Amino acid sequence: MQQIEAYVHLLSDFSGLVMRIPRERVLTESDGPFAQLKGRSILPWEVGVAVDALAECWESDPGSVGQSLGENLAILLAGASATSDS
Repeated sequence: MQQIEAYVHLLSDFSGLVMRIPRERVLTESDGPFAQLKGRSILPWEVGVAVDALAECWESDPGSVGQSLGENLAILLAGASATSDS
């Protein structure tokens, strides 16, 4: 029950902001102090909480959101690689 309450709180706090960011620019952060669950920082293996919240905001399924996030990361890393090769 606490996880559901934390999820609803997380969703209501950030849904307006998420809707303003182009989807192709969104990445997740799951090991920093900014994302919290039950009063503590979310750990990398709990990234599903963020994916579920994004799916809810975007009215999509978590699998599609996860795929989009993976593509966004690949684009970021490809750009970083191209920059370091210059």
